[in-house]
Amino acid sequence: MDIVARHRNVKLWFSGHFHLSHNYPDSISTVGSAAFVQVGVIGECNRDGTRQSRLLCGTEAGYQLFTVDHDTGASRLDMEARWDDASAPVPVIPEDELLCDPDAGWLCSEMDCKVGDNSTGFITWHPVGLQTILARQANDLLIEYDMATAAPLGLVTKVPESCSLQLLAADGSPAAREDGSDVAEIRIYEANGELRETVTRNSSGAFFRIYQPNKWRLKQQKKAEEAVAVAAAEAAAQQSGSAMGSYAE
Repeated sequence: MDIVARHRNVKLWFSGHFHLSHNYPDSISTVGSAAFVQVGVIGECNRDGTRQSRLLCGTEAGYQLFTVDHDTGASRLDMEARWDDASAPVPVIPEDELLCDPDAGWLCSEMDCKVGDNSTGFITWHPVGLQTILARQANDLLIEYDMATAAPLGLVTKVPESCSLQLLAADGSPAAREDGSDVAEIRIYEANGELRETVTRNSSGAFFRIYQPNKWRLKQQKKAEEAVAVAAAEAAAQQSGSAMGSYAE
Protein backbone atom coordinates (compact mmCIF):
# COMPACT_ATOMS: atom_id res chain seq x y z
CA MET A 1 0.00 0.00 0.00
CA ASP A 2 2.83 2.41 0.83
CA ILE A 3 4.55 1.64 -2.49
CA VAL A 4 1.35 2.39 -4.43
CA ALA A 5 0.78 5.59 -2.46
CA ARG A 6 4.31 6.80 -3.26
CA HIS A 7 4.28 5.77 -6.93
CA ARG A 8 1.13 6.99 -8.67
CA ASN A 9 2.25 5.36 -11.92
CA VAL A 10 1.41 1.91 -10.48
CA LYS A 11 -1.93 1.06 -12.08
CA LEU A 12 -2.21 -2.74 -11.71
CA TRP A 13 -0.93 -5.11 -9.03
CA PHE A 14 -1.42 -8.83 -9.65
CA SER A 15 -1.33 -11.49 -6.93
CA GLY A 16 -1.58 -15.23 -7.41
CA HIS A 17 -2.10 -17.81 -8.20
CA PHE A 18 -5.13 -18.53 -6.01
CA HIS A 19 -7.14 -21.76 -6.13
CA LEU A 20 -10.33 -19.72 -6.48
CA SER A 21 -12.09 -18.21 -9.49
CA HIS A 22 -12.41 -14.50 -10.23
CA ASN A 23 -16.15 -14.58 -9.51
CA TYR A 24 -15.90 -12.91 -6.11
CA PRO A 25 -16.61 -9.25 -5.31
CA ASP A 26 -13.11 -8.78 -3.87
CA SER A 27 -11.17 -10.48 -6.66
CA ILE A 28 -10.46 -6.93 -7.88
CA SER A 29 -10.14 -4.08 -5.39
CA THR A 30 -9.02 -0.51 -5.97
CA VAL A 31 -7.00 2.02 -3.99
CA GLY A 32 -6.65 5.39 -5.64
CA SER A 33 -6.03 4.80 -9.34
CA ALA A 34 -4.46 1.35 -8.75
CA ALA A 35 -6.30 -1.96 -9.02
CA PHE A 36 -5.25 -5.00 -6.99
CA VAL A 37 -6.09 -8.07 -9.04
CA GLN A 38 -6.18 -11.67 -7.87
CA VAL A 39 -5.34 -14.38 -10.36
CA GLY A 40 -6.98 -17.82 -10.37
CA VAL A 41 -5.58 -21.17 -11.40
CA ILE A 42 -5.42 -23.01 -14.73
CA GLY A 43 -5.01 -26.50 -13.26
CA GLU A 44 -7.62 -28.92 -11.97
CA CYS A 45 -6.85 -28.20 -8.30
CA ASN A 46 -9.32 -25.46 -7.31
CA ARG A 47 -11.74 -24.72 -4.48
CA ASP A 48 -14.86 -23.66 -6.37
CA GLY A 49 -14.81 -25.77 -9.54
CA THR A 50 -13.74 -22.98 -11.92
CA ARG A 51 -10.41 -22.66 -13.78
CA GLN A 52 -9.66 -19.03 -14.64
CA SER A 53 -6.70 -16.76 -15.40
CA ARG A 54 -6.24 -13.12 -16.43
CA LEU A 55 -5.54 -11.60 -19.85
CA LEU A 56 -4.26 -8.02 -20.01
CA CYS A 57 -4.51 -6.09 -23.29
CA GLY A 58 -2.84 -2.68 -23.36
CA THR A 59 -2.35 0.23 -25.75
CA GLU A 60 -0.71 3.63 -25.43
CA ALA A 61 -4.04 4.99 -24.21
CA GLY A 62 -5.06 2.40 -21.62
CA TYR A 63 -5.80 -1.24 -20.87
CA GLN A 64 -8.50 -3.89 -20.79
CA LEU A 65 -8.48 -6.71 -18.24
CA PHE A 66 -10.20 -9.98 -19.13
CA THR A 67 -10.94 -13.26 -17.37
CA VAL A 68 -10.22 -16.38 -19.42
CA ASP A 69 -12.28 -19.46 -18.56
CA HIS A 70 -10.13 -22.54 -19.21
CA ASP A 71 -13.10 -24.90 -19.22
CA THR A 72 -15.12 -23.10 -21.90
CA GLY A 73 -12.42 -21.04 -23.62
CA ALA A 74 -14.56 -17.91 -23.24
CA SER A 75 -13.21 -14.52 -22.17
CA ARG A 76 -14.98 -11.84 -20.10
CA LEU A 77 -14.17 -8.14 -19.75
CA ASP A 78 -13.69 -7.40 -16.05
CA MET A 79 -12.26 -3.87 -16.14
CA GLU A 80 -10.87 -1.17 -18.44
CA ALA A 81 -9.25 2.20 -17.82
CA ARG A 82 -6.97 4.85 -19.29
CA TRP A 83 -3.38 5.13 -18.08
CA ASP A 84 -3.78 8.88 -17.43
CA ASP A 85 -7.03 8.53 -15.49
CA ALA A 86 -6.43 9.42 -11.83
CA SER A 87 -9.81 8.12 -10.67
CA ALA A 88 -10.38 4.60 -9.35
CA PRO A 89 -10.99 2.01 -12.09
CA VAL A 90 -14.37 0.27 -11.81
CA PRO A 91 -14.70 -3.53 -12.19
CA VAL A 92 -17.55 -4.55 -14.51
CA ILE A 93 -17.94 -8.22 -13.56
CA PRO A 94 -21.57 -9.26 -14.28
CA GLU A 95 -23.49 -9.55 -11.01
CA ASP A 96 -25.13 -12.80 -12.08
CA GLU A 97 -21.68 -14.43 -12.23
CA LEU A 98 -20.59 -13.35 -8.75
CA LEU A 99 -20.44 -15.91 -5.95
CA CYS A 100 -21.88 -14.00 -3.00
CA ASP A 101 -22.48 -16.75 -0.47
CA PRO A 102 -20.09 -15.92 2.42
CA ASP A 103 -19.88 -19.62 3.26
CA ALA A 104 -18.46 -20.35 -0.21
CA GLY A 105 -15.18 -18.56 0.49
CA TRP A 106 -13.78 -15.83 2.70
CA LEU A 107 -13.42 -13.39 -0.21
CA CYS A 108 -17.15 -12.66 0.20
CA SER A 109 -16.83 -11.68 3.85
CA GLU A 110 -18.31 -8.30 4.79
CA MET A 111 -15.72 -6.05 6.42
CA ASP A 112 -18.26 -3.43 7.53
CA CYS A 113 -19.89 -5.65 10.18
CA LYS A 114 -19.67 -4.44 13.75
CA VAL A 115 -17.05 -6.03 16.00
CA GLY A 116 -18.62 -8.88 17.96
CA ASP A 117 -21.74 -8.76 15.77
CA ASN A 118 -22.91 -12.04 14.29
CA SER A 119 -26.30 -10.90 13.00
CA THR A 120 -25.54 -12.33 9.58
CA GLY A 121 -24.99 -15.78 11.08
CA PHE A 122 -21.67 -16.08 9.27
CA ILE A 123 -19.01 -13.92 10.94
CA THR A 124 -18.06 -12.66 14.41
CA TRP A 125 -15.25 -10.07 14.56
CA HIS A 126 -12.58 -9.90 17.28
CA PRO A 127 -10.08 -6.98 17.36
CA VAL A 128 -6.49 -7.94 18.14
CA GLY A 129 -4.67 -4.63 17.63
CA LEU A 130 -4.55 -1.67 15.29
CA GLN A 131 -3.20 -3.67 12.35
CA THR A 132 -5.33 -6.82 12.21
CA ILE A 133 -8.72 -8.24 13.17
CA LEU A 134 -9.96 -11.83 13.58
CA ALA A 135 -13.06 -13.20 11.87
CA ARG A 136 -14.72 -16.32 13.25
CA GLN A 137 -16.66 -17.68 10.31
CA ALA A 138 -19.55 -20.10 10.01
CA ASN A 139 -17.35 -22.77 8.39
CA ASP A 140 -15.42 -23.14 11.69
CA LEU A 141 -12.45 -21.10 10.45
CA LEU A 142 -10.76 -18.29 12.38
CA ILE A 143 -9.22 -15.97 9.77
CA GLU A 144 -6.98 -12.95 10.38
CA TYR A 145 -7.50 -9.85 8.22
CA ASP A 146 -5.34 -6.80 7.61
CA MET A 147 -7.19 -3.63 8.67
CA ALA A 148 -5.54 -1.30 6.14
CA THR A 149 -6.39 -3.36 3.06
CA ALA A 150 -9.30 -5.53 4.33
CA ALA A 151 -7.33 -8.47 2.92
CA PRO A 152 -7.10 -11.92 4.57
CA LEU A 153 -3.64 -12.62 5.99
CA GLY A 154 -4.13 -16.28 6.76
CA LEU A 155 -5.73 -19.03 8.79
CA VAL A 156 -5.33 -18.89 12.57
CA THR A 157 -7.07 -22.16 13.50
CA LYS A 158 -10.33 -24.08 13.31
CA VAL A 159 -12.96 -23.26 15.93
CA PRO A 160 -15.91 -25.69 15.86
CA GLU A 161 -19.34 -24.18 16.51
CA SER A 162 -19.58 -25.90 19.89
CA CYS A 163 -16.33 -24.31 21.09
CA SER A 164 -15.78 -20.94 22.73
CA LEU A 165 -13.01 -18.43 22.12
CA GLN A 166 -11.25 -16.27 24.72
CA LEU A 167 -8.73 -13.45 24.15
CA LEU A 168 -6.17 -13.05 26.95
CA ALA A 169 -3.56 -10.46 27.90
CA ALA A 170 0.07 -11.31 28.71
CA ASP A 171 -0.70 -11.84 32.41
CA GLY A 172 -3.46 -14.35 31.63
CA SER A 173 -6.33 -12.00 32.40
CA PRO A 174 -9.05 -11.26 29.82
CA ALA A 175 -7.93 -8.67 27.26
CA ALA A 176 -9.52 -5.34 28.18
CA ARG A 177 -8.52 -2.82 25.53
CA GLU A 178 -11.22 -1.99 23.00
CA ASP A 179 -8.81 -2.22 20.04
CA GLY A 180 -7.45 -5.58 21.20
CA SER A 181 -3.84 -4.35 21.29
CA ASP A 182 -3.30 -6.11 24.65
CA VAL A 183 -4.25 -9.55 23.27
CA ALA A 184 -1.28 -11.88 23.76
CA GLU A 185 -2.90 -15.25 23.15
CA ILE A 186 -6.09 -16.92 21.98
CA ARG A 187 -7.57 -19.85 23.87
CA ILE A 188 -10.10 -22.22 22.36
CA TYR A 189 -12.28 -24.18 24.81
CA GLU A 190 -14.40 -27.26 24.24
CA ALA A 191 -18.09 -27.19 25.19
CA ASN A 192 -17.24 -28.93 28.49
CA GLY A 193 -14.72 -26.19 29.40
CA GLU A 194 -11.63 -28.22 28.52
CA LEU A 195 -8.82 -26.27 26.84
CA ARG A 196 -8.63 -27.32 23.20
CA GLU A 197 -5.84 -25.09 21.86
CA THR A 198 -3.74 -22.02 22.65
CA VAL A 199 -2.50 -19.72 19.87
CA THR A 200 0.14 -17.04 20.47
CA ARG A 201 1.43 -14.32 18.18
CA ASN A 202 3.86 -15.35 15.43
CA SER A 203 7.23 -13.77 14.60
CA SER A 204 5.52 -10.91 12.75
CA GLY A 205 3.28 -10.08 15.71
CA ALA A 206 0.13 -11.53 14.12
CA PHE A 207 -1.78 -14.75 14.90
CA PHE A 208 -2.09 -16.46 11.51
CA ARG A 209 -0.19 -19.71 11.07
CA ILE A 210 2.85 -19.85 8.80
CA TYR A 211 2.49 -23.34 7.31
CA GLN A 212 5.21 -22.93 4.69
CA PRO A 213 8.24 -20.65 5.20
CA ASN A 214 8.88 -17.99 2.58
CA LYS A 215 11.01 -19.69 -0.09
CA TRP A 216 12.85 -16.51 -1.05
CA ARG A 217 13.82 -15.88 2.58
CA LEU A 218 14.96 -19.49 2.96
CA LYS A 219 17.11 -19.09 -0.17
CA GLN A 220 18.65 -15.87 1.17
CA GLN A 221 19.27 -17.52 4.55
CA LYS A 222 20.97 -20.48 2.87
CA LYS A 223 23.20 -18.15 0.84
CA ALA A 224 24.15 -16.25 3.97
CA GLU A 225 24.97 -19.48 5.82
CA GLU A 226 27.08 -20.69 2.88
CA ALA A 227 28.93 -17.36 2.80
CA VAL A 228 29.68 -17.64 6.53
CA ALA A 229 30.93 -21.22 6.06
CA VAL A 230 33.22 -20.17 3.17
CA ALA A 231 34.57 -17.24 5.17
CA ALA A 232 35.23 -19.50 8.17
CA ALA A 233 37.02 -22.05 5.97
CA GLU A 234 39.19 -19.34 4.40
CA ALA A 235 40.04 -17.91 7.82
CA ALA A 236 40.93 -21.38 9.11
CA ALA A 237 43.12 -22.05 6.07
CA GLN A 238 44.87 -18.69 6.47
CA GLN A 239 45.44 -19.32 10.17
CA SER A 240 46.81 -22.78 9.42
CA GLY A 241 49.16 -21.34 6.81
CA SER A 242 50.43 -18.71 9.23
CA ALA A 243 51.05 -21.38 11.87
CA MET A 244 53.02 -23.52 9.41
CA GLY A 245 55.11 -20.48 8.41
CA SER A 246 55.95 -19.71 12.03
CA TYR A 247 56.91 -23.36 12.64
CA ALA A 248 59.24 -23.35 9.62
CA GLU A 249 61.03 -20.25 10.90
